[in-house]
Amino acid sequence: MLQTRAVIAGIGLSFLITSVLSIFLIRGEKEKKYVRFIGIGSLLVMIGFIGVAIKYKEKFSLLTKTESMRERVNIWHNTLEMIKEYPLTGVGAGNWQIHFPKYGLDRFYDVNYTITDGLTNFQRPHNDFLWVFAETGIFGFGIYCFIFITALFYLIKLIRKESGLNKKLIWLFFFFTLLGYIFISLVDFPLERMEHQVILGLMLAFIASQYDRMIKKRSKKISASLFLLLPTAAISAYGLWVGINRYDGEKHSYKIIVAHQNGMWERLIKEGANAENTFYNMDPFSIPVKWYIGVAQFSLGDLASAKESFHDAYEIHPYQVHVLNNYATCFEKENKHDEAIKMFEEMYRISPKFSAGLINLSGAYFNAGRYEDAYKMISTFKWDDQNPRSQEFMIVIIAKKLELLLKEKKYSEEERNRITTCMNSDSLILKTMKESQKENVPFEKYLLR
Repeated sequence: MLQTRAVIAGIGLSFLITSVLSIFLIRGEKEKKYVRFIGIGSLLVMIGFIGVAIKYKEKFSLLTKTESMRERVNIWHNTLEMIKEYPLTGVGAGNWQIHFPKYGLDRFYDVNYTITDGLTNFQRPHNDFLWVFAETGIFGFGIYCFIFITALFYLIKLIRKESGLNKKLIWLFFFFTLLGYIFISLVDFPLERMEHQVILGLMLAFIASQYDRMIKKRSKKISASLFLLLPTAAISAYGLWVGINRYDGEKHSYKIIVAHQNGMWERLIKEGANAENTFYNMDPFSIPVKWYIGVAQFSLGDLASAKESFHDAYEIHPYQVHVLNNYATCFEKENKHDEAIKMFEEMYRISPKFSAGLINLSGAYFNAGRYEDAYKMISTFKWDDQNPRSQEFMIVIIAKKLELLLKEKKYSEEERNRITTCMNSDSLILKTMKESQKENVPFEKYLLR
């Protein structure tokens, strides 16, 4: 319960605004007494909650954590960049999750390194209004906002026109609930939850029908016609068909993930083929199904098929760092260094601290004969005792760098001896790299100081 800060904040703001508004909308002296009674009682409850939270603050520490908020601010930053690039049309429904990494993941490193490593992928921006704007553009955003503005306007009219206090309080409760939903939508994603949308849809329908009946004096009877029923039936049937296909895809996606975790490569390929259909090509974690198939094929030694699968995954999600990394690796395996470097550099632009990609880019530079670039790249890798692969690359690349240093004539005999000794000792290369990073001193300067 304490982790739902968005809900707590939304309820608090909604209550405050509804309470202030009720003072102006409920005019009768007797009615105002009830409103004051409810307001004072609720205020006392809030004060009591704040007092308990202060006295037992160790129990309420989840309310004061800032990591989640910092993460959301970074997500909103990328979303705003997306909106700036596609203000009119948006990126298309369902495509926010694909375009999001394009605007960089580096800022997430201090909050959650799994994001920069492509292990955590976002499917929505934790703000429904920004989500709608980013995917549908300014016109879709305007229509979405208009729905809530209209509903709130209807509710204010209903509160004013209703005669009894009880009915006024019911409409005030509707106003409070709808306003709370809006506030929660600004920091969370109720738009994704179907059960929330069913409740919201019923609320909006009830408000609109009562407004038409009471304010516009329209009849309750609605004459259904084929003009209304046929399109509704067609849309419903299409939606059902899409849902069935996506459900079938998600069933197989679960089996794909289990097979991937257990190295069951042939099973993974089979489940991947069954998962894909017209309406399903990416799992709920924003990873293309073809990427999983490509990993299995690569692990079985079928490089040609793996490259084809990674290409298809790249067509679906060109900004996913693991897709870029694996696709570029296939080019590197074929000694097509320029093509590999181009993709590795795009991956590095998106996430400069993606460890596996950084190592692979340094290796691609080295294999292409760009030794200085390889050295600069591997030097930026943060030392990790648990990453033997990075140490293997460091030994080869730094040894080559030291070999090139010996060709320069600016070093004294003592300095040349140090360079030679280090170049011929793998353990000394690693020790020097580790200590130079610890003291934040470049490798060469640390070796020769």
